[in-house]
Amino acid sequence: LLEKALGRTGDDGIRARLLARKSRELLGDPMAGPRRRSLADEALTAARRAGDDSVLAEVLDARLYALWDPAGAEDRLTTAAELIRLGRASGDEDRERDGLFWRFVALMELARVDEAEVALAAYERAADASGDAEGSVVALSRHAMLAVLRGRFDTAAALAEEFTARARRIGLPDAERLTGISANSFDIVSISLAMKICDRK
Repeated sequence: LLEKALGRTGDDGIRARLLARKSRELLGDPMAGPRRRSLADEALTAARRAGDDSVLAEVLDARLYALWDPAGAEDRLTTAAELIRLGRASGDEDRERDGLFWRFVALMELARVDEAEVALAAYERAADASGDAEGSVVALSRHAMLAVLRGRFDTAAALAEEFTARARRIGLPDAERLTGISANSFDIVSISLAMKICDRK
């Protein structure tokens, strides 16, 4: 359907959205990396040509998912900054929070943990201020991860327990599954980041 729609539109904004959606849908195909990048690049070109900030923000967000690879952390950091700018310029709080969270993710990938913690705090404040209960709970889970990374295991356990209670209370999708794997996930991420930090010293 996406291919048919692409063949029938000459509108840059619509075309950009369709290309971005197609690039993201190919994420599950391990052989489609070059194709995903080609689609994401074409979508970005069309979005900038369209001159519509909402289209550009949507394409940038989809691009972050479509081009998920270890070498792309710096690109994700740059894209996150542009998402934050677009969200603030248009008054789109949801898009701004997306950018703040992507900034946190990219900084963690780059082992810039102190900066990541600042980004997470900004995301959490934005989520709390807008009444985004799911965003606040997600921030809580990342605080638990950071506590594990810093060796504050009692704090991490308390945060994980609070996450479990709040996730269930708001009906967070997959709350039970996330609760069941949270401790292992925190351990795996912490070990991975510790190795990255050692490599950089």
